[in-house]
Amino acid sequence: MRTSDQGPAQQYHTETSYARERMHGHVLDWANQPLPYKNYPDVPSKPLPTDIRLAQGTPGKMSPSHLGIEPDTPFDLRRLAVVCALTHSFTAKRRIQGQTYFYRSVASAGALYPAELYLTAD
Repeated sequence: MRTSDQGPAQQYHTETSYARERMHGHVLDWANQPLPYKNYPDVPSKPLPTDIRLAQGTPGKMSPSHLGIEPDTPFDLRRLAVVCALTHSFTAKRRIQGQTYFYRSVASAGALYPAELYLTAD
């Protein structure tokens, strides 16, 4: 319900934000999880560098040099790999009762669906 002090953006946020008490009638199907990776065999791809090391610290106080990136360098595959690692990567893996579970950097409120990021470049 919109109040006089709420603009359209705040109203949308209020009505669609996560609220546990509004959820009902579903259970998690742990035996039927989606695959953590998607595979597109007919689409050409170029692998990103995997030798990146992210510094530990508070993200808001980190500079590009903390991430192994010099500020005046062009945006290249290494920078793209850092951005993807910070925003769309697995942060940990855990085995529980014979099942492997992945923790992700993408905000998902615990959802099990894959978080997808599609990039194109010339």
